[in-house]
Amino acid sequence: MRLLRGINIVIPNERRQLIIEILNNLGVDHYVVSDDNNTFITFSIPVSKAETVIEALEKVGLGILYGLLQVYNIEYSPEIEKMEKEERAPRASREEILLDIIQMSKLNVNYVTYTILAAILAAVSLLANNIIILVASMIIAPIMGPILGISMGTVLGREDLQKQGLKSELIGIGLCIMVGCIISLIIPFMVMTDSIYVRSHPTIIDVVFAVVAGAAAALSVISVVSMALVGVAIAASIVPPAANVGIGIAYLIRGYEGAQEIVIGSAILLIINILIINAMSVIFFWLKGIHPAVSERKKKLAKKAVRKQLLVITLALIIVLIPVAQSSINSYYTYKMEQKARNLILNYIETHYPDIDVCKLDVSYIKAKNMFYIYLTIAISRMEDIPGDLPNEIKATIKDSLGADSIIYIMAMLKST
Repeated sequence: MRLLRGINIVIPNERRQLIIEILNNLGVDHYVVSDDNNTFITFSIPVSKAETVIEALEKVGLGILYGLLQVYNIEYSPEIEKMEKEERAPRASREEILLDIIQMSKLNVNYVTYTILAAILAAVSLLANNIIILVASMIIAPIMGPILGISMGTVLGREDLQKQGLKSELIGIGLCIMVGCIISLIIPFMVMTDSIYVRSHPTIIDVVFAVVAGAAAALSVISVVSMALVGVAIAASIVPPAANVGIGIAYLIRGYEGAQEIVIGSAILLIINILIINAMSVIFFWLKGIHPAVSERKKKLAKKAVRKQLLVITLALIIVLIPVAQSSINSYYTYKMEQKARNLILNYIETHYPDIDVCKLDVSYIKAKNMFYIYLTIAISRMEDIPGDLPNEIKATIKDSLGADSIIYIMAMLKST
């Protein structure tokens, strides 16, 4: 990261004394050249001080009402090596952050192309349950920029940036949903993979992930560190759930039994992630001192807008988190029931059939049906030792202890000698 900023100023002579007084008060060493009409001032300052100086100059109208204010990176200076030893993770200036986010949030051909490609990979990975392809989709997805654009537009009071980010975000999400639907209609098979199921049943874990991703996104921009890995985290929160909504719509068109559950669950996860990432970005930008620079009035208006947006986000989150809380409770209840059933089966076999070895035991509990699906693989010494009554005995044990019905599949194999 470059640690020095160069600043050039061109102003009418009648403003020279005012600007020089501001620079002197800020302790900025500068060089002045004047002619009959204008004054040229140049100086270099540490990046950590750049925003303070620029804000002080803009407050008196420089670069806005009169004159020219030019800020640039210094590629080399004898001071840089010394400053690199002294500086520790300096914060980027507001102008640098704003310029980066404006570029990232623009709706252009590259944004649309990369979003479509990411959505194709995400849809294929969800349908094929392939985590490697899913990671690839997150790497190329440009979805982080628009979210940060909305957040930055809020804290700076820039409606144009908010609208730009919102437009890009809505189009990006729409493309992901559309592509997910088309890919699902093209692919001839329809299977509820684990990847599809997970993203249609959000839990508190997804909420925690979105909080961390939103905070990391804001910090990565502020600190001017590599945003590639953070962008992957953001994309992981947005692209797969959006593609999953499209998959659910395709399943709905084809009459798949669990289609409505996929659409609703994935949409809830998508909304939660967007709201939380946006809220965390707004909070971190504001706490790190990213405020409008022109006037106190604009700061107050921006602060009011931040509070209003966070209030709206909070209320919306309360609404959408209700089903997530219920889903988390159901997931925990299901897990406990499966563990109880597993222990019952293992203890029963160990007590009543000590000669049988349990090779594999998979237990799945469906709360809506109050039904266990049990897949048991056992090893026996002789084929004559196959316990024909074992399925009914397990059913009765689970019914007596847990009050649930069971469907049991048992596969027996001979022990190796």
